Amino acid sequence: MRPDKTTRTWLVMQRGPSAGTRFLIRASPTSVGRDPSNDVVMQGEGAELVSSRHLEIRKEGDSYHLHDLRSTNGTFVDGQRVSDAVLKANSLIQLGKGGPAIRFELDVEPEADPDKTVVFSQQAMRRVSLEEAAPKGSLPAAAAAQDTQEHLLSKAVLEARKARGEAAKRTSSCERCWARPCGGRARSSKP
Repeated sequence: MRPDKTTRTWLVMQRGPSAGTRFLIRASPTSVGRDPSNDVVMQGEGAELVSSRHLEIRKEGDSYHLHDLRSTNGTFVDGQRVSDAVLKANSLIQLGKGGPAIRFELDVEPEADPDKTVVFSQQAMRRVSLEEAAPKGSLPAAAAAQDTQEHLLSKAVLEARKARGEAAKRTSSCERCWARPCGGRARSSKP
């Protein structure tokens, strides 16, 4: 049985010029410190309070554990100095008293369900530029926009069929439109 949700974990810088910078925790352990060999390298304002290898975050079972690596100025989680701590969503980690602060965040997103219909907004459909849809001079702008939407819809149908394990039939030799023929409009470089 497949899980209903996927969890991603982040470290988010809280102060200074790097405020808002997000670091995705991909591996266990994830190391934090000044040394360039760390997974998260602390630089800039307050970095002088951070040890070369300051702390590690390890996934143990379903939880994340912070381990201070005998840092000179200590590690604080939610204002308390710790050597080891279980991290909870939105825990504030400070590297040394008055040093850089990072927030531990969890994103829980539903896993993609291939049996559900995906709806794209008009704004998302327009992200594919008209130049990508048709070379300059090959189609009038309105026809190029319609062709782009048809192409995106065809591609979405094909992706959905692949996700469901159905065999999508290619009915055209067109390199851009996979689910149905485009009459050559998508590839044509002549008006």
